[in-house]
Amino acid sequence: MTQVTDNWSDRLLIAADVLKDVTPDELRVDQPFYDELTLVLTEYRLSDAAFAAAAPGVPSPPDWSQLSAAVHGSTPNALLLHIHGWLAQARWIDTPLVRVHAQGLLEPALRRLAAHVSDLDITPVKDD
Repeated sequence: MTQVTDNWSDRLLIAADVLKDVTPDELRVDQPFYDELTLVLTEYRLSDAAFAAAAPGVPSPPDWSQLSAAVHGSTPNALLLHIHGWLAQARWIDTPLVRVHAQGLLEPALRRLAAHVSDLDITPVKDD
């Protein structure tokens, strides 16, 4: 891992540590934390090749009934794509990450992503 992705992995773990003590209702109303979590999760995106490889196995829109399979059964690249897909649902539903957290899967998703940062084919998202 590079220093930059090491730092991202650390921030993902910090967010997971905070989440273990936060209820879904608390996450829903704590807008500053929710916004910070969203920013951390969107710092990187998959490379075009990794996106093309992972996309066929990641439903869009998300299949909310298959969250456990998304978190525990996906490759690291597909897991990041699932997470970005959940976040994209904010256009239509408030706080989509709360749905994942309510099923007890957001913390494990962050921990799994953090553990596999070095396996991801990612590029930093540049602010325009």
